Amino acid sequence: MVDEPVSTLDVSTQAQAVNLMMDLQERHHLTYLFISHDLSVVEYMTDRVAVIYLGGVVEQGRTRDLFQNPLHPYTQALLRAVSDLNPLNRQGPNSSVIYL
Repeated sequence: MVDEPVSTLDVSTQAQAVNLMMDLQERHHLTYLFISHDLSVVEYMTDRVAVIYLGGVVEQGRTRDLFQNPLHPYTQALLRAVSDLNPLNRQGPNSSVIYL
């Protein structure tokens, strides 16, 4: 389990850490339980996602499907609040992500 593994890092260090985690995942066939409020990193790193609201899972599924067609109003609101979901396109620290 990794809980907010890159939340306190600057953008370039975030990218390095995410790439390292993904390389290790592929090389060693790892599975991560990745907890984050940074939706851009979630979208970039995960195959499946669960959205938690008020302590319960309100929506879950393949990341691509959920990000393209969110069904729950909370998920819809989260995704509307994020301007660019690709962490490699960010211009500065936390410039296009939300933290809840």
